[in-house]
Amino acid sequence: MHVERGSGSLVEPEEQPSSEAPGAPQPELLARDVIPALIAAGEKEGIAAFPPPGTDPPKSGILVPEDYALPPGYVRHYQVTDDGKRLGAILMFSPDYEFVDDQGKPIELPKDGIVPPEMVPPGMQVRVLDVPGSPGSKRARPAGDGQ
Repeated sequence: MHVERGSGSLVEPEEQPSSEAPGAPQPELLARDVIPALIAAGEKEGIAAFPPPGTDPPKSGILVPEDYALPPGYVRHYQVTDDGKRLGAILMFSPDYEFVDDQGKPIELPKDGIVPPEMVPPGMQVRVLDVPGSPGSKRARPAGDGQ
């Protein structure tokens, strides 16, 4: 093989010695190893657009049935585990809505945006998402507990 340089002269490329025998299996690349290197190199698209596995674990929260009509101010938050398993949607506060009390004063919401059981819309069953691999939830309460 010849490589042509700007001057028009032909140069033989240096042969790179292979550390692998012909037909040897290629090393397996894992996303947890590749993503940080891509991000460090300034890449922001493709697989580098996502956080490295394990850095943004799924959140526990109140499960929202797909057929439940959410009142204004609430949203479904869909999540996926690092291995690609889709989890049930949890109930979160919409960032575009302001909750107010009876006097019209803003209600302070949790910083993480996850709706706690005591703020679930009336009539909604409270079932907590059991996040695989996490040690339970501080937000849990029995399903038969009111609202």
